[in-house]
Amino acid sequence: MRDIHMPLPIEDIIIKDGRREVDPAVVKRLADSIDNVGLRHPITVRKHRDQYILVAGRHRIEAFKKLDREHIPCCIVSMTNAEARMWEIAENLHRAELTKLQRAEQIEEWRECVSQLGTKPTVRETADALGVPKSEVHRSGQIASLTPEAKEAAHDAGMDDNQSALLEVAKQPTAKAQTARVTEISMRKKRRKETRTEARHRRDNDEAHRQIATARSQQEAAEIAAFEAIKKRFSAPDLRFLLEQLEINILYPVTYNVIQMLRHDLGMPEIDHNSEAA
Repeated sequence: MRDIHMPLPIEDIIIKDGRREVDPAVVKRLADSIDNVGLRHPITVRKHRDQYILVAGRHRIEAFKKLDREHIPCCIVSMTNAEARMWEIAENLHRAELTKLQRAEQIEEWRECVSQLGTKPTVRETADALGVPKSEVHRSGQIASLTPEAKEAAHDAGMDDNQSALLEVAKQPTAKAQTARVTEISMRKKRRKETRTEARHRRDNDEAHRQIATARSQQEAAEIAAFEAIKKRFSAPDLRFLLEQLEINILYPVTYNVIQMLRHDLGMPEIDHNSEAA
């Protein structure tokens, strides 16, 4: 039977349980793209008796629903359950945004589907068929072998997209040991984050002190320059007279510190800042 291309009512397409969760962000991006340029790649369905079962294109269906579209372009293919799942996995690996754990699980599931049709493919055959590196296929076997408890713990700890951490956990021989390693890695990561945060705070604090010291140094340099300039402009008797009268406006913009420096240089008593302010 040749593939058939035709639009189908979305409500007639069956989406079986067990598929990965829909990512709202991906749906929104697809909806925006479809609204602007249309759907470039029809979804894939297979006909089983009088039903149309989704093979690939869950996010595209959700995008059409978001746009209130009732029909969606489809490619109707003829295949077994295993072939349909292999098709979906191959598409997901190149189009979907999967975590490292999800990719590993899907690569291994693809190999199991091939096994149902004959012999389990080698690492090289899997890599060639899926268009992924052999090293990824090899690592996927290790990661996918994690126990369900360890996978759940890794997901809860936000570690399901950390390949090195997943491989470290996979080296543990039992479910209990794997779960314990997830906790250990999570705590280690938390401590490193806290250390980095503390270091950043120290750097920020040091920078603040440096800026304050620079500002003070610049202020002191400005005050000394003003002090020297005023001494050159006024004779000692005139300057003493001005300071005794506290005609501050004449010395503007001389700062309080500069006035004190001038008074000290002339042997005059310093001004009581509080009494002057009063």
